[in-house]
Amino acid sequence: MRRALFQVHLWCGVGLSLYILAICVSGSAVVFRRELDRVLCPATLTVPVGTHRLTTAELASKAHAVYPRFDPGHIDVHGAKAPNAPAEIVLSGGGARLDRLFDPYTGADLADAVACEPPLVTALTTFHDNLSGGRTGRWVNGLGALAVTLLCLSGAIIWWPGKAHLWRSMTVRRHVPWHRFLRDLHSAMGFWLVILVLMWTITGIYFAFPAAVNGFSEMLVKAGAPSQAVDDAVAWVVRLHFGRAFGRGVEVLWVVLGLLPAALVVTGIIMWWHRVQPVGTRARRAEVIPRL
Repeated sequence: MRRALFQVHLWCGVGLSLYILAICVSGSAVVFRRELDRVLCPATLTVPVGTHRLTTAELASKAHAVYPRFDPGHIDVHGAKAPNAPAEIVLSGGGARLDRLFDPYTGADLADAVACEPPLVTALTTFHDNLSGGRTGRWVNGLGALAVTLLCLSGAIIWWPGKAHLWRSMTVRRHVPWHRFLRDLHSAMGFWLVILVLMWTITGIYFAFPAAVNGFSEMLVKAGAPSQAVDDAVAWVVRLHFGRAFGRGVEVLWVVLGLLPAALVVTGIIMWWHRVQPVGTRARRAEVIPRL
């Protein structure tokens, strides 16, 4: 069974390599979707200059009055950069985030903080969401997420080294031949990333096939789970997929972690290539490397 799972893991990894690379790079880029929108399409909205500018606390109070579902302690006010520029207010909480422009003199809610979305950002997002193929592309993306889930689960089973060698499989050994170092690196990264990658793939399946996931949620509710708790859990996991609702620190972390599965692909491909090389070729290469 372990050998069979190894073959499943190996060929899923080889077959999905380009798909995983493309999804990782595009996904890390669209984490900063709104920031890219602001840079490439800056807002040009202006306000009449008044005689009294509201304080930060007053603007936060105005924003909370318009959007009371957000915690007052999680309202950040960014002052206007010019006398006739609006103030940007970021409201967050409960895994949700809202960026709005307010009049710094009257406290009126004006518009979304993002003026528009450039075609480049839209194309990048569309590719990540549905491979630029509409509904059919989203289904293919869902099947890809399902295949990556299988890749993760098979890898987790293969990874299990037994209790005696558990810590060694979670770390990377130094002063070993390069192919063993690469194997340790692949194994350790797989362990530390498996939960995060499964979260991304399962939410990707949800985006492609929401009816199936909603049906499962209804089964949980019928089994006695609180309906609101189930809905909140689904909403939280979906927001975790993007990482944009939890502040700049999580966004940066998501960009870095989102690229690490690509590193798993690269290390896996190199390991596979080393395995399929003829013994003589590997021996000759081992003789050459020390002289380089």
